[in-house]
Amino acid sequence: MTFGSKLKALRQEYELTQSQLAKRLDTSKSNISKYESDSIEPNMKTLVLISEYFNVSIDYLLGTTSTPSPCTTASSLSSREMELLKYF
Repeated sequence: MTFGSKLKALRQEYELTQSQLAKRLDTSKSNISKYESDSIEPNMKTLVLISEYFNVSIDYLLGTTSTPSPCTTASSLSSREMELLKYF
């Protein structure tokens, strides 16, 4: 399953239109459409927002795991993980 198909499935599961999701993620409907069709990929900030909004891991969104585990918030990260995030 691609990133785009996962995003679309999550959006539909939450009964959101592309416009509604775009508003919640502070992006355009056009970008949501392009993400869902795998024409473009979101930047890191948007990927984190998607992960947090749908409460799934970035690993799930990127396809490195098939389990949509809850996202990890900054408050639950170790100091080492926080240091690594500064580089991204």
